[in-house]
Amino acid sequence: LLSLSALLAACAVHAALSAATCDEAPLTASFRASNLDVRKFIAETGDARCMAFSPEGGVVATGHWNGSVKLWNVVTGRRIRAFKAHASVVLGISFDNAGARLLTASADKSAALWSATAAPKEGLPLHRLEGHGGWVVSAAFGHGDDAVITGSGDKIAKLWNTSSGEMLRSLPEHNAALLSVALSPDGRLAFTSAGDNSTRLWDVATGLEQRQLKGHRGWVVSSSFSPAAETLLTSSHDNSAQLWGMPAGRRLQSFEGIGDVLSAALSPDGRLVLTGTREGLATVWDADTGAPLRNFKDRRGDPYIAVAFNGDGSKVLLGSLKKGKPRHMVEAEEEHTKCEARCAAEPQG
Repeated sequence: LLSLSALLAACAVHAALSAATCDEAPLTASFRASNLDVRKFIAETGDARCMAFSPEGGVVATGHWNGSVKLWNVVTGRRIRAFKAHASVVLGISFDNAGARLLTASADKSAALWSATAAPKEGLPLHRLEGHGGWVVSAAFGHGDDAVITGSGDKIAKLWNTSSGEMLRSLPEHNAALLSVALSPDGRLAFTSAGDNSTRLWDVATGLEQRQLKGHRGWVVSSSFSPAAETLLTSSHDNSAQLWGMPAGRRLQSFEGIGDVLSAALSPDGRLVLTGTREGLATVWDADTGAPLRNFKDRRGDPYIAVAFNGDGSKVLLGSLKKGKPRHMVEAEEEHTKCEARCAAEPQG
């Protein structure tokens, strides 16, 4: 079984947090490479934990260790709004396909739906999705946006109605904590990965396992279906991303030898794959041949925890977290150092 500390190390983004003040603006950059416009967002917002881009690529949302969510203009780096979303760390965050709603997942054992275009009324979400017995590690919209799926440290995935907040179904319990979940556009298939390296496809209507996907040799930490539900893209700690044909679950292509892949995205037309690694390397790949087409190396080696294409595939969106310790760890270490100094100055007995 995964301990809580092991689960925290596994889910989502691992690593690299900034000790900058919460009011400090993040760094942004825009440039052109080949026929793609590239927009880069580097979080310097204190204790950022996870990140997601809106579908059109103009807004980025960050989830934080203190349970807050912040929305930013990708081009200017200016903060649009911030609000308290959860009582504990935000472990996952995503936009719906219209860019109108946010879905957050938290260690407070809940997920929540929020408006992405207006401040929460009285600080309350549109719906709070409660019922898990452990941290909600991963949550995702289906492409129809009428349902979401959540995965938890309690080893269970649940499906929810986004209009009512009602739980629709729980999938059978896994053998280990869940790490990543995805829901197909038509709502017929669900994907789950767990800490025992299992990767499964499920029939949503019946709750029955359809098949296991064999290919990854490590934990799968991100997953997403293509808009037409023809493929599923997964990324893993085994230093690879893999593209699978749906619904048969046959591996179509593997993208390897690039580092610990924390995030991956498929272009809207399905011709390109984009990966981001813990080591700060983002790569654009040919989805058919598996050949790397373009690399974007972060000079500092900051991890790319969120990568995406915009809606028409003309822009590459890269999100990284500046390396450093989260503020609460820095403060704890400073207090420990002060305590040691006081103890050393006291006369011994």
